[in-house]
Amino acid sequence: MYRVVVAGGGTGGLSMAAKMVRDLGQNNVALIEPKWEHTYQPLWTLVGGGLRNIDKASKPMKHVLPTGVHWENAQVTQFDPDNNSVLLSTGKKLQYEYLIVALGITPDYDKVPGLMDGLENYENVCSNYDAKYVTKTFAAIQGAKNGTALFTHPDTPIKCPGATQKIAYLAEDYVRKQGNRDKVDFAFATAGAAIFGIPRYAEQLALVAARKDIKVHLKHTLTEVIPKNNTAVFKNLTDPAKPKTVEVPYSMLHVGPPFKAPDVISRNEKLAAPSGYLDINTDTLQHKRYPNVFGIGDNINIDGCKTAAGVAAQCGILKRNLDSVIDGKIPSEGYDGYTSCPLVTGDNKGILAEFDGKGQPFETWPFLNQHKESTIWYILKAHMLPPLYWQLMVRGLWNGPAFFRNLFRFGL
Repeated sequence: MYRVVVAGGGTGGLSMAAKMVRDLGQNNVALIEPKWEHTYQPLWTLVGGGLRNIDKASKPMKHVLPTGVHWENAQVTQFDPDNNSVLLSTGKKLQYEYLIVALGITPDYDKVPGLMDGLENYENVCSNYDAKYVTKTFAAIQGAKNGTALFTHPDTPIKCPGATQKIAYLAEDYVRKQGNRDKVDFAFATAGAAIFGIPRYAEQLALVAARKDIKVHLKHTLTEVIPKNNTAVFKNLTDPAKPKTVEVPYSMLHVGPPFKAPDVISRNEKLAAPSGYLDINTDTLQHKRYPNVFGIGDNINIDGCKTAAGVAAQCGILKRNLDSVIDGKIPSEGYDGYTSCPLVTGDNKGILAEFDGKGQPFETWPFLNQHKESTIWYILKAHMLPPLYWQLMVRGLWNGPAFFRNLFRFGL
């Protein structure tokens, strides 16, 4: 029996395991994670853009595992919340007093026929959303010397939603610097009604796309890839009453794949919301039916963007609320939905989008015009956030920039 079992060794899982073991002591916290390496996924954009090596994005799990935490190198195969237990792929069963579910989300490649064939067998089809395929991206960009470089965004929740267009800007930079820009068309096709979900930043990103001559196709959902013909098929819902099927030829294709909740959650009626994600109270992060179960990160049923910055903000809330439950109190801390997306726009520039769960800007440095392109935000993304992640976040020492935001807002 463990005081706390953490299912998932990603950003949220590692951070919470580190926080809890400091309070509860050695051998009281168990972490379930099947992968041997821990990956800093936000760096994959720069890897795909040819600006970082893939080995800079990961470290062995044993090197980031918090001291005193027991690691089960296995997959979760079943949750049994009525009996406070988790069944593992090894056949082992872990008993817990409290459970934190941090399993992330899963690429749903099969939702788009032909996509897996393209990713597995064709050099010009790539995606920054998977460690297996991100190393294909820069080679595909280098090979784009004519035709259309096409980038897509799905109609499902997706981790780091801005990443689908960041790579388009980096690719355009590279092709232009190689002297082939006049031979290559660029297009970004998104299932959304705007280039980005928050108007303050969407306005600026539309200007970036226009300046770079990247054609933006709204309300276009990728429905099929025909890699042998270099063709992407979309459902155009510009007029919902009259949906159209559109075929777009490409010379390279970068896909932001559809995502879904982990099957081990979505198939568990006791834990899952109708959406398939973990059915938590979006304020307290506590499960709606099981008070000793909490969730964090991409696998919870929140409407906001799924980012590492969002996880950081959730960590502090979850820790205080779990402490309250352990002490026999009612959790009272509320998550405001804060998230952030450093949007690389190329040319060593970026935009820093920060907003709350209602889609309203919630900026830490508004006096620096975060919604406008600046080298500051590229430096933050490329050079400051990675060490912050490795030195603070996975050690459970970073809860996001709320302290600094309050300091700057109120002059405390």
